[in-house]
Amino acid sequence: MHPFLDKQLTFLEWIAKTRGSFLDHILLFWNFFDTPIFFLLLVPFIWIGLSWKWGSRLFYLVILSGFTNHLLKELFAVPRPCFWSPEIALIPCRSYSFPSGGAQTAALLAGFIWLSYPKPWAKTVAIVFALCMGASRFLLGVHYPTDVLGGYFVGLALIIAFSYAHRPIALAVTRKPYLSLGICSFVCLFLSFFVSLKTVILFGVLLGGSVGVFTSGMFFLYLPDPRHAIPAILRGCFGVLGAYIIWSLFPALLKNTNPWILFFEGFTLALWVSLFAHILLKGLLPIGAIHK
Repeated sequence: MHPFLDKQLTFLEWIAKTRGSFLDHILLFWNFFDTPIFFLLLVPFIWIGLSWKWGSRLFYLVILSGFTNHLLKELFAVPRPCFWSPEIALIPCRSYSFPSGGAQTAALLAGFIWLSYPKPWAKTVAIVFALCMGASRFLLGVHYPTDVLGGYFVGLALIIAFSYAHRPIALAVTRKPYLSLGICSFVCLFLSFFVSLKTVILFGVLLGGSVGVFTSGMFFLYLPDPRHAIPAILRGCFGVLGAYIIWSLFPALLKNTNPWILFFEGFTLALWVSLFAHILLKGLLPIGAIHK
């Protein structure tokens, strides 16, 4: 082990010895925000309930972040601290350590809130969320502090690039809907050189979402943004419920080792959020009218 990591491991072992049961429960709560279930709730709720534009942007941003984090972890191949000291971890250790996916996602979501809802209180919540999420990763014993800093850096880099790129990309896709499928195909072709079970599910999600975005754009099937809170909540809950049902039809993603099932489930989930839920909400009454 590198001496720099060894010093951090000593620090994490000290934290593990001083943690109490109350702090352990808080840390396990924060770990929920780094799980697939959290994004199964978040993305459909925003995309279907609040805004199809910002929901689709968040969708692609999360997929991009997931691919980026996976590739960087494979590139650096840093073993997690719980690999050397299993007793310090409160949750199971998977994959490599650097950069922290939880910290990267937290920085990404905080920046996304700044861009999509720039209210002072929302910015404060975003900063607090990112700091708490990052701290929870090394307090849980599954990341070094440098992993968290690296995750913050990558997340901020992605959101800065997104802030400059999302408008021209959205304009280009609006003018030429086939461009979305072309970009998706190119990305899948490039990332096919890094195949793993995690990338298989991301392939499925990316393809399903892109097909849904393309179809919605071609035939104007997406829902208009709601004008009031209650319709937004009802729409969002409907989208989350459908996504959860699709999720429940298959074994848990993290336990499933069949790549075809992983791909199909990811494809179906993304297609539901990007297309099917919008069609059903437009066709059902009174649900179809709740956006008015």
